[in-house]
Amino acid sequence: MALALNHKKAIIFDFDGTLVDIEPLFIEVFNALAPEFRYAPLLPDDIPEIKKLGAREFIQRRLKIPFWKIWKLERRGKEEYRRRMEHIGLFPGMKEVVEQLRNGGYRVGILSSNASSTVSDLVKKFDMEVDFISQSAIFGKARAIRKTLKKENLDIAAVIYVGDEVRDVEACREIGVDMLAVTWGLNEKESLILAGAPTADTPEELLSRLLP
Repeated sequence: MALALNHKKAIIFDFDGTLVDIEPLFIEVFNALAPEFRYAPLLPDDIPEIKKLGAREFIQRRLKIPFWKIWKLERRGKEEYRRRMEHIGLFPGMKEVVEQLRNGGYRVGILSSNASSTVSDLVKKFDMEVDFISQSAIFGKARAIRKTLKKENLDIAAVIYVGDEVRDVEACREIGVDMLAVTWGLNEKESLILAGAPTADTPEELLSRLLP
């Protein structure tokens, strides 16, 4: 599926799983919090199946905890994430993608469910420049994208969102933002395609789709 690049002015990147590789850290934090929230820890054999699930399916099938506890789990996860942030690294090639997009005239921003201060500190650690950083919750990503567009004075038609999850695809469809999914993150390629997203398998392919 081709992206219509005419009049595009900004690229908004999801952070975890798109720009940075957090799969090992996700498993570490998830398992560290398992006793506190009384769910079963993840095993290596669980990962392929997890990659097929959207966020709500993951909570319903794997966590099996009430939705009202999700907000506490999210807060605790952010705390543990920040404590371990020195272990987080960029996916190879993604710093160069961001640099070339900015050099090509795009405004480049980040939307993350992690605290903006944590993301800002990591961006500085990576010596990477972006134009804005916004925060979302585990759920309500469509609302967070709308809020970001309003704050940054961006028209829906002028933006492409780049993410790695089915919930990214669903949020962008809900508000009419063009979306491109990367296949090296949380959800597998087949699930992203079934959700209706065009995909990129490598940073080089991603860049070629955005700067043809």
